[in-house]
Amino acid sequence: MDKLNRKILLKKLLLAILINSVEGFKEENRKPCKKHRKKYCNKLHCKCCYGPQGATGATGATGNTGATGNTGATGNTGATGNTGANAPSINFLAQKSINQTYTTPTIVRISYETIMVNNGGGYSIATNIFTAPVTGFYLFTAGVGFSSSSGGPQVNARLSIRVNGVPFVSSTEFDNTVIGTSTFNVATAVPLVAGSQVDVSFNSVQNGNLVIGQTSFFSGSLLSV
Repeated sequence: MDKLNRKILLKKLLLAILINSVEGFKEENRKPCKKHRKKYCNKLHCKCCYGPQGATGATGATGNTGATGNTGATGNTGATGNTGANAPSINFLAQKSINQTYTTPTIVRISYETIMVNNGGGYSIATNIFTAPVTGFYLFTAGVGFSSSSGGPQVNARLSIRVNGVPFVSSTEFDNTVIGTSTFNVATAVPLVAGSQVDVSFNSVQNGNLVIGQTSFFSGSLLSV
């Protein structure tokens, strides 16, 4: 064999060795490991030669929050609830039709003798008391004219709406200018239980008369139950 042919043969041999080495690294060409027959060895990463497993690496940074998704479709409207019970029609209006003598220093219940309206039958002209037919929230207004026996303007009086005999709201007037009849008014909203009694009281430091007229009235109505 001449020198040229030997060079060609040598090159082919080296190429074959190189190819064989590369093929040995491929998964399908790895040979059974001599130490662990069920495992394989590719020389660069021999499983029988691995060191102990390293510590778990640090958790990576949290990624950016994704874009907000589209708003979902509006749900169906719920069924309409049952209609609440209607409040009963309870209201009254009574006016004073008889003058009432007042003597100081007593506290007197004012009488309103003429009934204009009395739906529900809560007001009684026999007692001059309104008795709540049902539990609920009520509105009351009252007024009265007072004429002092002294004939002068020195009127000092109090008009009160009472619940079960106890003043709930009062209006105190010091009228030093009007000569003749002075008018007093009071109003309030109050929760009542069925059977509660409401009336109007008056007291003054002077004798006189509680007089008739459109300004002398007592009224009330049920607002809600």
